[in-house]
Amino acid sequence: MELGLSMSPVRASVVLLTYNQEAFVQEALQSLLDQDYDDLEIVVSDDASKDGTWQVIQQTFVEYKGHKRVVLNRNERNLGIVGNYFEAFSVATGDVIFTAAGDDVSLPNRCSACIKTWIDAGRCVDLIAADGYDMLLTGEMAGLKETDELSQWTFERWAQKRPFMFGASHMMTRRLLMLRTLDPRLPVEDQNLVARALLMGGAQRLALPLVKHRRGG
Repeated sequence: MELGLSMSPVRASVVLLTYNQEAFVQEALQSLLDQDYDDLEIVVSDDASKDGTWQVIQQTFVEYKGHKRVVLNRNERNLGIVGNYFEAFSVATGDVIFTAAGDDVSLPNRCSACIKTWIDAGRCVDLIAADGYDMLLTGEMAGLKETDELSQWTFERWAQKRPFMFGASHMMTRRLLMLRTLDPRLPVEDQNLVARALLMGGAQRLALPLVKHRRGG
């Protein structure tokens, strides 16, 4: 994908959260290594997996010969999704941060398409949420997952009804995540970060399926 000179100043990090996903994590990792955006840092944070997930991660990067920067972290104890997310973010250096899960697959243009959307929006919005494909546990596609039009949401509307979206398709600004960590007792981070974005520069849907979102992985 031709990005143009205007894209070059944006440094991106993708945070891959893993936990007991031995069967899927290599495909998830490879989809990030295959991203067509060059200035991409990949931060993998494993939340004390009990299966062979960590070994698959290590082996994948032993064999990696590319130029993308890779940071590996393994928590000594299980922190939960939110705790693991902010543990990974603490070592990420990107201007924008992508969320990825160890059982999902990102399309090769995921990062470049989201960054272009952010630049086209004047670099003002704090969260870009792409559409995705609904993927069965076996890897078969079951249809589309279309994010709600987040640009039409306000915080007041969010307080009354949550928009449909899924965190594994999100790109966020560093400033949104640097405000403070979320309570690690929360089961997930996505709706809370959308609410935070609505109070800041806003959130926007990218109506393009860029993630294969696996059921039950």
